[in-house]
Amino acid sequence: MTAKMSIRGNEVYYDTKDKKWKWSDGSDDLAKPCVKCKEYPVDDVDHCLQGLKDCEMIHSACCGHGNDVEGYILLKDGRLFKYIGNVKV
Repeated sequence: MTAKMSIRGNEVYYDTKDKKWKWSDGSDDLAKPCVKCKEYPVDDVDHCLQGLKDCEMIHSACCGHGNDVEGYILLKDGRLFKYIGNVKV
């Protein structure tokens, strides 16, 4: 079984022979933009979330890169906010 995940919406897998993560196209160059906005992160922050980087309550956040289910905001107090679909309140 091969370990897989995504980085900025780009699929990566762990190459057990070379013992490193590679993009699904086989390259291991880490410089790939977000699949949705085609922008690169700035200071390890998703381009579209740059306005959140100075918020003192946010620990980390991800835009989901075109997949809403993958997006989240993690606060420093441990609360996690995720998209859960169309919920009627």
